[in-house]
Amino acid sequence: MTNYLTKLALLVALGAGVALAQAYPQQQEQKPSEPTAPQTQQQPAPEQTQPQEQKEQMPQAETAPSTTDVQSNIQAALQKEPTLASANIQVNVTNKAVELSGTVTSSEEKKTAEQIAKSNAAGRKVKNHIKVSAAAPAEPPK
Repeated sequence: MTNYLTKLALLVALGAGVALAQAYPQQQEQKPSEPTAPQTQQQPAPEQTQPQEQKEQMPQAETAPSTTDVQSNIQAALQKEPTLASANIQVNVTNKAVELSGTVTSSEEKKTAEQIAKSNAAGRKVKNHIKVSAAAPAEPPK
């Protein structure tokens, strides 16, 4: 029985190691696409010699997402957040900023909405005009 448990533990450990090894290169590939320096090195090369992946990635890096794309992404992310299900939040996106307005029931919800907007703002500044509803029940002091 001990021999069986030892083998099982070894298999689980090896499986976890393989899973981590497969996930690690994916994280490494994302980091080089963030700096602008490698993109400028790729641009002088003729299009015919570039692999298909580089051709597809370059236009994305050169053009910022449209305001409607950013607005849709933020609204979708807000709707997926369970704590904001009953919130009334409007999102307005311009080329330079994202503005949040509406009402929520707690300051935690307001902070969560702002964090979601910042993570989906595509480099735009986030202005949080969300108000905490006065109808929210007061929390007892701790």
